[in-house]
Amino acid sequence: ELMAHIDDLTREKFELQRALSQTRSLAETLAGENEQLSARLNAQAAELDAAVARTEAFGDETSAQQEAVFAMARERDAAKADRDVQVERARVLAAEVVALEEGRLKLRSAELRAQRAAEAAGEELAAARRAVASLERDGTAARQQVEALVEEKRVLSAKLRELAMREELG
Repeated sequence: ELMAHIDDLTREKFELQRALSQTRSLAETLAGENEQLSARLNAQAAELDAAVARTEAFGDETSAQQEAVFAMARERDAAKADRDVQVERARVLAAEVVALEEGRLKLRSAELRAQRAAEAAGEELAAARRAVASLERDGTAARQQVEALVEEKRVLSAKLRELAMREELG
């Protein structure tokens, strides 16, 4: 029985050695797999870190682009506001131009009327001067006639006196 027990222990020892050997082999296999998994995990972590860095870079770029879009929108709004101001200014200037043109036309019309009135007054003045000159000529002719008649009357009066004196004497 001791022998059987020794045989059992020997067999158990060999089984345990085989199990230990299998466990070592399995442990080596698991260690290898663990190393492979760790290497893959590390590679995936590196890839994940790179992806996170790229995502953050894209986020930063997106933020920068969004800020650029906002800046362009502000510039667009400022340009629209400036355009509206310029359009209103152009309307005001156009209204001023129209008013000035109307004023210029009224002044030109008044100038032409005044010019026509001046020409008419000039013509009336010339006609009046001609009439005055004609009246002066007529007046001069009438004075000369009156003077001639006065002279003739004096001459006739002198002749009448001379005749009256001759008659008295004679």
